[in-house]
This record gives sequence, C-alpha cells and structure tokens, in this order.
Amino acid sequence: MSQNTGLIIVHTGNGKGKTTAALGLAMRAIGTGMKVVMVILDEVNIALDLGYLNLENVLETQSRPKQVHVVLTGRGAKAEIIEIADLVTEMREIKHPFSKGIKAQKGSSFEQYNSLFCGRRYGRDPELIFIG
Repeated sequence: MSQNTGLIIVHTGNGKGKTTAALGLAMRAIGTGMKVVMVILDEVNIALDLGYLNLENVLETQSRPKQVHVVLTGRGAKAEIIEIADLVTEMREIKHPFSKGIKAQKGSSFEQYNSLFCGRRYGRDPELIFIG
C-alpha cells in the first residue's frame, strides 16, 4: 500500500473523543497542506445499529477512489466494519467528570446533540455529518 492510498479508519467504543479524533484527522490533513480527500461518517455505527443505514452500503466504502480516506465513528462498530478497516481505535472511558456531578462544559464536551441515539431520544431527527 502506498502513501497515497486512502485508509478506512474506525473510531469506536464507549469513551469520549470519537468525533473529535475524526475531526482532528481532517484538521491535521488541512494543516499540513495535504491534498487528501477525507469523508467522515460521524456516528455511522449507531445509524447501522438502529437500522437507519444498510450495512452493505457502508461496506461499499471499500470501492471508493484510491486516494480517499473514510473515517467511521460511533459506538459498537460491527465486525464487518472492523474487518474492512485499516485502522481501528476503541475509545474506553476511564474517568469522566459526569460521575462527579460535573455537567457538560461548552467548548469541551457540550454538544447540541450527543449522538443519533440521543437525538432520537429527545425528539430530534438524527443527522449524519459528511466532511469532504
């Protein structure tokens, strides 16, 4: 695999930072002047779990143009997603301020909606964020 080959990257697990890590990859690529195309499918694993998306459609990311990076985020990545990925990172919570009663802080953990699951729970339509 050459350096110009796009990767499939998965950020999964119950810990915080999956979306932040994906956006960090995009910012790093922009900041270093890389001519890279990156598609971030934020919370796609949750969308798959809830049946909003078809697994076969997501697995088709393998057929993308060779220079395109695809980043898939969300808890509970399916085995088939992990299998096609070049890099899989599992975020694991070790300590969280919420357990001490500290509420979300704007700018560090404050989110308009937390995930597709939470969006649905609070009556909002789920959203996927695509960055390219």
